[in-house]
Amino acid sequence: CLGPDWPNHQSLAHLRVFLQHHPGVWEASILAGLNSPAICNRNATLRTLQAWTADHWTSAIQSELNKLRRIEPTPDTKADLVKLLNGQPID
Repeated sequence: CLGPDWPNHQSLAHLRVFLQHHPGVWEASILAGLNSPAICNRNATLRTLQAWTADHWTSAIQSELNKLRRIEPTPDTKADLVKLLNGQPID
């Protein structure tokens, strides 16, 4: 997650922890996390969505997850994404 934009990405990561306990809140933040260039934000967002369960995912979130499944470059993140979409727990 380190780099010149680290403070912005760190703020997004902290927000993700808060959102785990508030399903369905701040969809825009979830979408930003899924599209973040920082791997740690994408991973944190997947854990947040796991805490929410699929019942709380909007169609926009589901669409982004499906897009990310096709384009995610990080093997571990992609494996967690596939597990999430298949209803399996993320390690």
